[in-house]
Amino acid sequence: MTWQSRRSVLRLGGLTALGALAGCSAGAANEDESNDRTSERATTAATTTAEPTATPDERRYRVDQRGGPDDLRSDPTVRAIDIPDYDGPAPYVFTPAILWVERGATVTWSVEGGTHAIAAYHPDVYRTRRIPEAAASFDSDVLEPGDSFEHTFEVPGVYNYLCQPHEMNGMVGLVVVEEARPGPGTVEGSNVRTTIAGEHLTRLLGIADIDVQPPG
Repeated sequence: MTWQSRRSVLRLGGLTALGALAGCSAGAANEDESNDRTSERATTAATTTAEPTATPDERRYRVDQRGGPDDLRSDPTVRAIDIPDYDGPAPYVFTPAILWVERGATVTWSVEGGTHAIAAYHPDVYRTRRIPEAAASFDSDVLEPGDSFEHTFEVPGVYNYLCQPHEMNGMVGLVVVEEARPGPGTVEGSNVRTTIAGEHLTRLLGIADIDVQPPG
């Protein structure tokens, strides 16, 4: 091999080595950038507050709760909605299904799907009393989508209410005013006409951590 040939081989070998080094450097840079993105995502995930996970029972009945004994709301809104293509026991729901409010709060029910009628469980309206003894009953009559209904709660205690057309589907709700005092609204739900509504009322009391009293 001539000196010139050996020089060409060495030059080509050097270029190959430089190319390999450049490839390694680019790969290392890409790996570092990928690691940085992974670290950033992990940091973001770690600093994001996780949403509370609903229990299977809450998911099945579409139960949600707003407020609590130490977080009473004023002038809140409850949505009356339909759940399309839902094959569970409660395709029509109030959301939130459980609401804790201040004494004197006005609750607004907003109908956002289907036809609904909001009524207290009270003999003047719907046979069984499941609101405080001194409390006034309420009844919205039939509401169409886009309609709303308001009621002001003056008497502390637990109020059970229903959608009259959909009681058979378990469309019921609770409003707790000021505190969960024992009364008609804290009794186990077997005294209502529709079995699924009674079961759902009892379930709501349990989710709200309200002591359920035996019927009678």
